[in-house]
Amino acid sequence: MNREYFTAEESHAKVGRRIESLRELSLIPQGTTGTVIETDQASPIDYSLVIRWDVPRPRREEHLNIGNDPVLFISGGKPLVDWFSRDEYENYLREV
Repeated sequence: MNREYFTAEESHAKVGRRIESLRELSLIPQGTTGTVIETDQASPIDYSLVIRWDVPRPRREEHLNIGNDPVLFISGGKPLVDWFSRDEYENYLREV
């Protein structure tokens, strides 16, 4: 499948738009909303969109001991983002 991308002008015009997933995507249930937060230049003339999803990403802390030293590992807490080409945007998402 050949990917279709946005032009620079088209992609920049989408920044700030609210979207909703039309189907289940990797880690994203159908109906999840998000925001187009920026563009990403895929080639000199092709642009994709970066979407931040409205899904909770709780911070996890894990306390371990390595030898006699206590170590704290922290994960999560960051927003979930994903990149979409034009064809993915038009087939899997809708603007709300």
